[in-house]
Amino acid sequence: DDHGFKWLHNNQCLTVFSASKYGGHGRNFGGVVVVRPSGTPGERFTLKEHWAGTLDALVKLEAETEGAAEQIKNAAAEVCEQRQRKADNIAMLESAEAEVVYHAMRQVVAKRHDLYQYWSAINKSGDMHVDAAVWREGCTTILGESLPLFMLQKTFGVVHPKSGLVCFSRFLERFKVSFHGRPLPTVGWARALAWRVVESLVKANLALPELLKVIDRSGDGCVTFDQFKSLLKECIAW
Repeated sequence: DDHGFKWLHNNQCLTVFSASKYGGHGRNFGGVVVVRPSGTPGERFTLKEHWAGTLDALVKLEAETEGAAEQIKNAAAEVCEQRQRKADNIAMLESAEAEVVYHAMRQVVAKRHDLYQYWSAINKSGDMHVDAAVWREGCTTILGESLPLFMLQKTFGVVHPKSGLVCFSRFLERFKVSFHGRPLPTVGWARALAWRVVESLVKANLALPELLKVIDRSGDGCVTFDQFKSLLKECIAW
């Protein structure tokens, strides 16, 4: 009998040969018994047989398995790197878009009066509405051609979903600059903001080390123009 198992004593005892070709020269299959905790007797008890190849074949199979495992490991690492690169690219894109939006808001605040005059001259009905093409045309004429207006149009949500028109008075009303709840003038708001920040720092009456910490985020003891600019950005409420 070349099976990997053998029933004995009126099927009360089961002998299992776990290795095929027992002793290296036999012709028997190897056996495995699978016992499950529940189910019918036929479902709980299953016999499986297997046949091992030659030693050389097993060595080759092991080498192939190790090679495949290494390939899977490398592939998994590549997938992780691709995901990280994608996440980094998305973060860079979002950062770039945020910078573009911030620049656009500054431009709108600085040129709000000119934008209003441009769209009002075209809006003969006086209902403060223009179509999206005219809105983009006004932005290009007053603010310049460098802004990605289709992207900003979507980001700002200026186009009414049903009418397809832009209420330019509502659009311009959104962009006001204030500091601690106090509105800043449309013209010269950046200078006014800088003065109010300096005024607030003076009124805070901080010791010099504490005052430097407010602006010198790097802690190197030097206050740069970019650091002061970052402080101004944090103080702005649009």
